[in-house]
Amino acid sequence: MDVVCFSDINWDFLWQRHQQLLTRFPEDWKILYIQPSFIGVMIKQPTRFLPRLVKDNIRVVSLLTIPFFDKFSILRKINNLLIVFCTHFFMKIYEIKTPIVIIYEPRCSCVVGKLNELLVHYEIADDRLEFAKVPKWIKTDIDFLIQNADLVTVASQYLYNKLAKKRRHNIFLVGNGVEVEHFKKARENIEIPKDICDIKKPILGYVGTIGEWFDFPLIEAVLKNFSDVSVVLIGPIYPEQRIEVNRLKKSYLNFYALGERPYKLLPNFIRAFDVCIIPFKIYELTRGVNPNKLYEYLASGKPVISTALPEVKKYNGTVYVAENYDEFLLYISKALTSTYDLEKFLEIANENTWEEKAKEIVRIIQTEKKR
Repeated sequence: MDVVCFSDINWDFLWQRHQQLLTRFPEDWKILYIQPSFIGVMIKQPTRFLPRLVKDNIRVVSLLTIPFFDKFSILRKINNLLIVFCTHFFMKIYEIKTPIVIIYEPRCSCVVGKLNELLVHYEIADDRLEFAKVPKWIKTDIDFLIQNADLVTVASQYLYNKLAKKRRHNIFLVGNGVEVEHFKKARENIEIPKDICDIKKPILGYVGTIGEWFDFPLIEAVLKNFSDVSVVLIGPIYPEQRIEVNRLKKSYLNFYALGERPYKLLPNFIRAFDVCIIPFKIYELTRGVNPNKLYEYLASGKPVISTALPEVKKYNGTVYVAENYDEFLLYISKALTSTYDLEKFLEIANENTWEEKAKEIVRIIQTEKKR
């Protein structure tokens, strides 16, 4: 089986659903992972465009487009031609003839019907149209894929219910997961990194991207009310949120933003946490989120406090789910002083492994391919 995957993230970006699933597909599936890139990036960092093997059966290549052209519907057609041409070029080089096409990036909907594909699988991990900087014209591509893909998988029940209003067949809910064997190391006697080991405890910790969904007023309320508690953020920070991060650093001695850290070291950092947090705003974008970090925290054996995300509310009682700021603050005191049910944490983590999620998607693809 050959797979061509059109991704919306670079392979070396945060290790998440895309990489976790594809690396667990059958070893005899030849996978071409096409990551986004642009001419400007190619000029500055030409080595990023070199094809490379990241696993025996997974090859990463970069798709070349001209971002300026996408601003105009007429010029957008030139990028469409570039996308199709580049894909045919890579398929010919790597002897891919009748692939399964997996699309994360709806901008690449122009390839549908042009690659001699066996089927098209549209993977929806987030509600793309709810991101602030997503161009409105992408809705045409999203709607096209919703109507024309052979199968669609979504990461949350909220997204499933929303999609079911537009499409009535071959929609599958496959939630996010966790690499349990990796994150259970946080329960072992592993080394705590130097840049966190001297931070005053107790520590409220967050691991993940800090973007438009991150609730800074909530974090500031925590910092004000718990001056004896350190708040530590680990993960890449979007430019727009960098201003808030810098302001909090200057204003509060108990606030730390350590930046992005390698995936392999995340258990080491989480080991230093006393309580893990998911401080997301609640609005249309986050209602569809199924946070990987929830399962990673639980596999690490740490108590979790989250705002009231629908996918997290399923675990209310095991996880502290706060409906408002006052509840979030109350739960901090509880989480720091109460005992917790480690067996229940691990039960939830073990029910949501990436191994099982990958097997489920493989079964779906194989079943639909036979039809």
